[in-house]
Amino acid sequence: MRGLRMRRWFGAAVAVTALVASTLAVASAPAPADPGAPGTFTDAEIAAGRTLLSYVPGDVRITCTIEALDKVPEPDGIIADVTCAPNVKSIASIEYEQFASQANVDTEYANLLSDAKGKPPAGCAGDAPYTINGQDAGRAACFKDPLGTYIDYTYTPLLVVASVSQFGDTPGAPDIKALNDFANKSAGPNSTAEEIPSLLTEAEMNQAASDLLGRLAPAIAKHCTANNPESNPWKSASLSCEKPWHGVFSASYDQYRDDASYANAFDPDALAKLSVTKNKSCPASGTWSVDRKTQGKYACWINDAKTTELVWGVDSQRIVASASAQSGDGFTSAQFLHWWDTKGSVKP
Repeated sequence: MRGLRMRRWFGAAVAVTALVASTLAVASAPAPADPGAPGTFTDAEIAAGRTLLSYVPGDVRITCTIEALDKVPEPDGIIADVTCAPNVKSIASIEYEQFASQANVDTEYANLLSDAKGKPPAGCAGDAPYTINGQDAGRAACFKDPLGTYIDYTYTPLLVVASVSQFGDTPGAPDIKALNDFANKSAGPNSTAEEIPSLLTEAEMNQAASDLLGRLAPAIAKHCTANNPESNPWKSASLSCEKPWHGVFSASYDQYRDDASYANAFDPDALAKLSVTKNKSCPASGTWSVDRKTQGKYACWINDAKTTELVWGVDSQRIVASASAQSGDGFTSAQFLHWWDTKGSVKP
């Protein structure tokens, strides 16, 4: 499996992992990750990813992340990769890969088609050319596999191969009409570029990470490291914590640069519905308060590994935080929520 198809195995988690990201390290300003490390980027990859991102339609664009070109195997000729988790009913994710030549596009699209077995489901069109305003734009194919339903397509003007995904556990799935409507009307890419937030300087990134680190309890902050937020132009800081508290094995804190991207960072009700089991404390979603003043939204759910997941927002600072706790460690959901309420959130 290659390219888009390979990453589909992780697609069901896209809407969740896009919400949360990273953590922290020391009281001094943390440095960005070393160039060349797994999951990091060259300057050329960031530049190409940002250019591709500028062609993604606006409502989708603020949910997108630039991907590092370090996956194995990587499609021949790929120059940029952007994944998005649009807040659209029945759509789990969309990915755009941009290539150096039409030959690379044709090869990648052919590889994707080779993975499609059997007839398309009812309402799904097989491989065929399509036009925009009467002009040839590329080819598209819709199909279903054990994981879900997809529309793969090429966009010739930008040398892009894209994939719209609707997984089996996507709320509202299967919904072929919604998949087709989104692909035809909203997925893009656009024919012209639009503005995206400016690229932060290293000094700005370090200062933002240091400021966010300083809002955490010292007992948590010492377990955290700073991530480079360049892959998401709407984030000013991204922090990841490993085992920040007994029973809590990971946490992350992401700060957004504008209200729109923060507001679209997560849907608490949709996340709570992901829960595979329940107890008195979880799943749950809604708003949380301090001294009767609403601070933001939150969601709690339990995944199929019996891990309790928690995501919450801090409206005043445009921070989205997340944490995970393993119930098998003797740390109940109620204890987890108490940790969040008393230790895990950020200083106002």
